[in-house]
Amino acid sequence: MALIQYLTQIEFDYGAVQQLPAQCQRVGITRPLIVTDAGVRAAGVLQPVIDALQGLPHAVFDGGRPTPPRPPCAPPPRSTSASVATA
Repeated sequence: MALIQYLTQIEFDYGAVQQLPAQCQRVGITRPLIVTDAGVRAAGVLQPVIDALQGLPHAVFDGGRPTPPRPPCAPPPRSTSASVATA
């Protein structure tokens, strides 16, 4: 399992979604807000999250819009011999 702890704790692991009720209880969340978009809901990705809450009252906001595609990277300036610019 990998953890990132900054202002919040982020847990990465197979099946980590099953930890939702315990993590909500740990930090005192009694009614979580799940923020997503309609595409995630339509793809069925949201339902396992709701199921993992095991009946914990919650709200869902699915009015978000997906991030628009970004244009490809611009070619590097002529003054360099690099073929790609990274930032």
